[in-house]
Amino acid sequence: MIPKICFLSIQKLKYHIQTSGRSLHAQEISFNDIRTTLQALYALYDNCNSLHTNAYDEAITTPTEESVRRAVAIQLIINKELGLAKNENPIQGSFIIEELTDLVEEAGLLEFDRITERGGVLGAMETMYQRSKIQEESLYYETLKHNGEFPIIGVNTFLSSKGSPTIQPKEVIRATEEEKQFQIKKARSESAQTVVDSGKSTLDLITEIEKHPGFESAIGAKGASSLYGLMDEPFAGTEAAGVGALIETLEAQNFLTAIGEFKSAGGAGSLSDNEGKKLGAALSNLTTAQSEADFKKSLNVIKNLVKKQMSKAKPQIEKRFKLDPSTSNQKDNEVDLSKLSLEELKALRAKG
Repeated sequence: MIPKICFLSIQKLKYHIQTSGRSLHAQEISFNDIRTTLQALYALYDNCNSLHTNAYDEAITTPTEESVRRAVAIQLIINKELGLAKNENPIQGSFIIEELTDLVEEAGLLEFDRITERGGVLGAMETMYQRSKIQEESLYYETLKHNGEFPIIGVNTFLSSKGSPTIQPKEVIRATEEEKQFQIKKARSESAQTVVDSGKSTLDLITEIEKHPGFESAIGAKGASSLYGLMDEPFAGTEAAGVGALIETLEAQNFLTAIGEFKSAGGAGSLSDNEGKKLGAALSNLTTAQSEADFKKSLNVIKNLVKKQMSKAKPQIEKRFKLDPSTSNQKDNEVDLSKLSLEELKALRAKG
C-alpha cells in the first residue's frame, strides 16, 4: 500500500506535453506521424495529464482537417487499442527510464539555478539568456542534422529514389487576395474610426475647459501651476480645481494610443517627432501657464494637432455603399463595411 504522503507528492506535478515541432520535416512528411506516435507513447507511458500531438503537415503549412484528424487518431489508437497503455506506469522500474528521469530532473534543476543567478525569469530575459539558449540548441541540432551525425530517415539518410525532395505546399495561407485585402482595409478603417472618435472626445473636452466657469481663476501664479502641487490648499473643491480635474482627464485621453494603433494598421496618419514634442509641451504647459493667452495657446496647439490627425484618418474610413445600386433611397440601403463578415461581403459583391 502506497502511503498517503506519496499521493500528495505525485499531485504536485501536473504537466502538459506537446510533441516536438522540430522533429517535423518537409522531406517525407508522411514519416512525421511515425515520429509523433513514438513521442506520444513516451508521454502517455509517463502518465502526462494532457497531450497535444502535432499534425504531420505543420512542417510546411497550417494543418488541414485531414491531418488534424490523423494527429488526434494517434492518441485515440494508443489509448483505446494498445493494451499496454491501459496499465499505469508500464515501464516504471526500468533502469534506463529511471536513469533518464534522474538526468532530466538534474538538468532541469540546474537550469532553474542558472535563471535564479540571473535575477529570475525577467532578469534573465534582460540579457536574452533564454533566447540565446534556444538559438544555441537549435544551431547544435541543425549542425548534427546537416553533417549527418544525427540520422533522420528520409531527410539525411535512407532517402527515396527521388532524393526525398522538400515538399512545397500548394497554398500556405488559405485566403484569397480579395479576402486578405478586405481584412487589411477593415482593420485600417476600424483604427481610423477610433482616431476620429477619440479626437472628437478630445475636442469636446477642450471646449468644456474653455467654457468652464473656473477657467480664468485657474490661470496664473495661484492657478493652474498650483493645482497639482497644492490640491489640499484653498483651491481644493473650487471651480479652479474643477478645471484642474478636466486637465488631468485631457492628459489621460487615449488619443495618442489611437494614433499608434492607426499607424500599426497601416494608416497614413501618425505624429511626427516634432509634432509629438509639440503636443507633449502643450499638455505640460497647461499646468504651468501663467497667463490666459499662454494657456489658450497651448489648447490651440492641441486642437490643431488633433484636427490634423482626424483629417488624415477620415479618408481611411471605408465608404458606405448601396446594397442595390438601382435603389433611389441610398440612405436606407447603406452598409458599413467594417461590420461585415467575409461571407457577407462576398454576397454583396456578387449582387454587383
